[in-house]
Amino acid sequence: MKKNDFFFILFVLFVLAVSYPVMKYTAKGGDTVKITVDGRLFSEKPLSENCEIPINDTNTAVIENGTVYMKYASCPDKLCIHQGRIRNSSKKIICLPNKVVIEVIKKSEIDTVVR
Repeated sequence: MKKNDFFFILFVLFVLAVSYPVMKYTAKGGDTVKITVDGRLFSEKPLSENCEIPINDTNTAVIENGTVYMKYASCPDKLCIHQGRIRNSSKKIICLPNKVVIEVIKKSEIDTVVR
């Protein structure tokens, strides 16, 4: 390994060490779980309400202790289940075969202003 390679690796590690806390603390919190199926709104529930949400007999989402996760999916790879729990708007749970998107949003945010 050359001297320049060593400095490049140190630089990359430094950038990662600095950017991780910035991304972690700037993630927006949310209070509502929004579920869309095939681009259409399927359900909106408060993140504080513990419940199980059946989605079109193909998926099941669970809101529990301020987090939401996919409990069951009929897709072959089950990637949406392995995405884990989410609690803020920096991540989404997406099931491509079933066209399901689960995200945490801030209900009081203003999306657009029409004049």
